Amino acid sequence: MGRDLKFLIIISGKAGQGRVLNSDLLDQVRASFAAAGLSENFEILLTQHEGHLGEAVHSFAEANGSNGVVYVAGGDGSLNEAANAVYGTGCAFGAIPAGTANDFVKTIFGEKRPPVEKIVNAMPRPEFKLIDLIKLTFPPGVCLYNQLCDPGKLTKYYPSSNSEDGTFSVLALNVVSFGLDTLVLEKAYELMSRHPKMGGNAYYLSVLNNLGSRKIYPTNFRLCLSDGYNLAGKKDYVTTALCNGGFYGNGFNPAPMADPFDGVLNLCEATWMGALRFIPLILRYLKGKHVGSHFINIHDVISGEFSKATDDDILGNYDGLIFRTPGFSFEVLPQALPFALLQI
Repeated sequence: MGRDLKFLIIISGKAGQGRVLNSDLLDQVRASFAAAGLSENFEILLTQHEGHLGEAVHSFAEANGSNGVVYVAGGDGSLNEAANAVYGTGCAFGAIPAGTANDFVKTIFGEKRPPVEKIVNAMPRPEFKLIDLIKLTFPPGVCLYNQLCDPGKLTKYYPSSNSEDGTFSVLALNVVSFGLDTLVLEKAYELMSRHPKMGGNAYYLSVLNNLGSRKIYPTNFRLCLSDGYNLAGKKDYVTTALCNGGFYGNGFNPAPMADPFDGVLNLCEATWMGALRFIPLILRYLKGKHVGSHFINIHDVISGEFSKATDDDILGNYDGLIFRTPGFSFEVLPQALPFALLQI
């Protein structure tokens, strides 16, 4: 089967603050495919400009369909771009941990992931499993923050509608969240821009920098649970994470039970717990030990919507890509596209 497949290996130029470009990853990939007798079946592409990854992946996926496999060496943002590009083509995609935080791949490979050399050696012979995605729908006028060129410079832009009703839809792979954690993310990007060597530690410093920030975000919600029940109302959220994967923010673990192949999303809601409990609960949240707290609710959901309950728009992010909107809806897309699992 492997000899009939065509492979595209995408190396994101900004992955891990560019450290991957100075590693021996490219030589390891070439050696792995040569050892498998597939030297003619793969190509490597280094991204050169904004949107390059998505353009290249979509072109490859359209040309090769179910005979194609795209591997992305990058973080959650790069994986998100690839997932959106291959969706609907039949092409598979997989992940090589090379980003700053590598949060989604923690769900795939585990927190103590195998050495990159073992991952690369398994790339020519993947097995395939259909993975879930999250579909997000935003009303007209949603503001997105462009981070493809430089994660430290958040440039606002307003995407055109891509549906007949005037809304804008996009796919998420890992986690969609809003509230305090997006303020933390925004500050982390700023810190990484000014201090690139800080890497993923910028997330933890950003948490400290935001201890005095606003911590309550009143939000209306409507949820369709996986057991058929519906919930609706208003809550004063601190943060809300809608999880297909279990990790975000350089290792924070809002949904330790998350399984991106199970057809449901795990919604983790945190409400205000008081100043004295705040830092201890953050530490438990980091390690996935917050489940069972009186200030945390976790629901298995399949669809729903959130909308602002005050004059302030919702500040959120999907796979680390920041947005501002008066509201949005979501639904799980079960078994949405083939994922290349590696047998290590």
